[in-house]
Amino acid sequence: MSHARRPGRVHLWGGWLLAPLAWFVQLELAYALVPWTCGGRRHAVQYLVAAVMLAAAATGVALAWRTSRALEPAERSSLATQTRYFLALSGAGLSLLFLLAMVATTVPTLILRTCD
Repeated sequence: MSHARRPGRVHLWGGWLLAPLAWFVQLELAYALVPWTCGGRRHAVQYLVAAVMLAAAATGVALAWRTSRALEPAERSSLATQTRYFLALSGAGLSLLFLLAMVATTVPTLILRTCD
């Protein structure tokens, strides 16, 4: 594999940070928008925020997974490549965990009547 195709630090950090940041933004916006959405019955805004942040978290999972798949097994013999592989796989796991947490915090807003 050529050096130009090797995943860079942006891919590794993106896999690590995108989903946790999306979870944080989704959680904070969900709480901050409650008075506004309930005052005018604008529930679609809550759903839109959740959908955008879930997509961002899923992008983090995909980015980390693709980064781990880009490192070929033959190249995993060096310590630097093993470290990148570990970071990519653990980033995928972390992103998946935060994606699951986001789904768990989104489901109640879909089921419960939050403004009553």
